[in-house]
Amino acid sequence: MKDYLAHLNKEQYEAATTLYGPLLIVAGAGTGKTATLISRVTNMLDNGISAEEILLLTFTNKAAQEMKDRIIDEIGESAEGVTACTFHSFCAGFLRQHGRLLNIHPNFGVLSMADCKEAMSLAMQEYFDRHNMKPCKDFPNKSVLLNVYSTAINDCVTISEVIRHDSRLRIYEQEIEEILDIYRGYKLDHNTFDYDDLLFLTKLLLESNESIRAKMDSQYKYISCDEYQDTNIIQDMILDLLSRDYCNLAVVGDDNQSIYRFRGARIENILTFSQRHPG
Repeated sequence: MKDYLAHLNKEQYEAATTLYGPLLIVAGAGTGKTATLISRVTNMLDNGISAEEILLLTFTNKAAQEMKDRIIDEIGESAEGVTACTFHSFCAGFLRQHGRLLNIHPNFGVLSMADCKEAMSLAMQEYFDRHNMKPCKDFPNKSVLLNVYSTAINDCVTISEVIRHDSRLRIYEQEIEEILDIYRGYKLDHNTFDYDDLLFLTKLLLESNESIRAKMDSQYKYISCDEYQDTNIIQDMILDLLSRDYCNLAVVGDDNQSIYRFRGARIENILTFSQRHPG
């Protein structure tokens, strides 16, 4: 047995040596999940799979870099070509490379949350100035409006659907729609996007351009997603688009924990994975 597999228990060994087809790994805290993932990637490389064909997605830059570093420590320079990053980082890189197909200039900027709040404040001010009015005291603030925008993208629904699910927002539906249009326009005028836009535009391009989707699917034949319980609808759709042809999608998570609910984390993704990915 290879040294990098010898320390694994029976379940970890099965996960690390299952390299093809859809794979669901349920792993709670303290179960050696990271070590198993690293052993799995090492096993891929040892079996002749090219590092450039491997994509590891997770939720923090720190976690992605640590995983990449540990893989390199385990197997050496042959692991340098493995792509390990967050969803948003992956989408930003994808759009810089292929975004011109959506008329996106590759040197676009990415807004921080503070930048988004400033942009939304400007959008609100422009709206009220345009209509020569002032907001009433119970009008939703910029944070609420940003949440409406984010929820619509991450849940793959319309702005109107988000608003109509909240009785406090329904009476301002027309105003909110117009303000969010101004917010979109501000970002386009300044060649900037927020984190939610990166996901939306990536999904849009993959869905609307089959040749690009197939190219990315062929480039990353082996995809792993860590902390899968924290994915939302649009992230899961991106994973499906990227793995449609080769179907080598491995997801790792724990259905007993979910951290990033504010970005629409959907526990159903992990609970229904086996039904949606036969085999």
